[in-house]
Amino acid sequence: MVTIPDWLKPLYPFTPQSFATPRGARMSYLDEGGAPGSDEAVVMLHGNPTWSFYYRELVRAVAPNARCIVPDHIGMGLSEKPENYPYTLEARIGDVDALLTHLGVKRVHLVVHDWGGAIGFGYAARYPQRIGKLVVLNTGAFPSPHIPHRIGLCKTKVPGTALVRGLNAFAGPAVWMSMHRRKLTADEARGFLLPYDSWANRVAVDAFVKDIPMTPSHPTWRTLSDTAAGLKHFKQNPALIVWGGRDFCFNDHFYSEWKKRLPDAQSYYLEDAGHYVLADANTEAIPRITQFRRYTIFNPAMHSSVRPIHSPLGNLIFLSRWLQAPLYVGLIIAQVVYVYRFLVELWHLIAFAVLDHAAPASVPASVVDTETIVMLTVLGLIDVVMIANLLIMVIVGGYETFVSRLNLKGHPDQPEWLSHVNAGVLKVKLAMALIGISSIHLLKTFINAGSIPERTIYWQVVIHVTFVFSAVALAWIDRLTNPGRTAPVEAH
Repeated sequence: MVTIPDWLKPLYPFTPQSFATPRGARMSYLDEGGAPGSDEAVVMLHGNPTWSFYYRELVRAVAPNARCIVPDHIGMGLSEKPENYPYTLEARIGDVDALLTHLGVKRVHLVVHDWGGAIGFGYAARYPQRIGKLVVLNTGAFPSPHIPHRIGLCKTKVPGTALVRGLNAFAGPAVWMSMHRRKLTADEARGFLLPYDSWANRVAVDAFVKDIPMTPSHPTWRTLSDTAAGLKHFKQNPALIVWGGRDFCFNDHFYSEWKKRLPDAQSYYLEDAGHYVLADANTEAIPRITQFRRYTIFNPAMHSSVRPIHSPLGNLIFLSRWLQAPLYVGLIIAQVVYVYRFLVELWHLIAFAVLDHAAPASVPASVVDTETIVMLTVLGLIDVVMIANLLIMVIVGGYETFVSRLNLKGHPDQPEWLSHVNAGVLKVKLAMALIGISSIHLLKTFINAGSIPERTIYWQVVIHVTFVFSAVALAWIDRLTNPGRTAPVEAH
């Protein structure tokens, strides 16, 4: 087992314990906080290539009020790293089961990350009656066809094993690829990599990757499928999904699947956080989890998909939002009008350029140069398209924000910006769209400046600059009110 160096102790101020698994390997684990002899614990399970170091800040936040058990899986972290060990999902579930039985734990609140999700929910499927609250962090516990090419390469025997064990090409890049909002400090990065400093010590990192089942013929496919089937037992458990939106591996496909599997879970989507979400967004994710921990009794109003409104006046006020629905229908009709206008202008342009017809009516009569006529007409078409884009943002974003959800999570055609839309974001995007439209009008004016009064040009410039300053002000205000740039909390 690895000795904790002095430089790491300020970041990892714990005294690891040791347990012999049924197969004889020594497992290192943390057992912090809680009442002596308590049979209830928060069990935090890491994945690959992390170890209990990943949960260090969460342990310090939760331990004053609850027992925290955080194992290093065999071959990982400070645990023994035997060359010949069944580094499979089934074996890892069995190791966790043996550890918790040894410690007398009968009530488990799970916190899972990365491959820890499959391990944790694999254990939970065995003992659903023991499971309390659930915290899901960028993980999976079900078969998925999605795997990054770089991880697929690491799964191969050649050159995968040489890359992972010889060049540390899995754990090494993870310290920067798994972060997006911030960069790990030098000691944090050293801490993550400490246990994986040689070919021998990376044996389980390599085995972990190769144990990812992509086809039913893989030995672990059955175990993972059974784990996925067991998720149905936990739909009513209090659950919190904390998700980093910039995860290159456990991306939004997995997030959407968790939303389906745990439909009553609270969701906290951190748009700009990476795979190591507890490290990347520690100042938000950890307080959110500790706050969730305070709810010790199942609260149907908190976890149901629709929160009941018992007051008749409250019902009436809430229903009044549907008065806006005809407004959005009207904007859809306006969109049809703009499509018709675009097609008419496009026909006029083609007729002028190809059939030698008169210039389009939208071009001032004073313009006679053919190139200028074509340019002004094309700018007019772009203007129509940008206004149509503005309408789409207002229709879709406004309806989603102020009237009713469209339930587009996971839809292949969902606009990127809609995944984190709220009133503040919508205002900034609309302001940017107006700047684009104003820029097109200003460009048309400059091209035809000879036939336009100077006073008109002056006021167009003033209005455009005003739009720019307004957009900057809105973005600045949105930044002040949302300093973490996170997507809004989704509580269902």
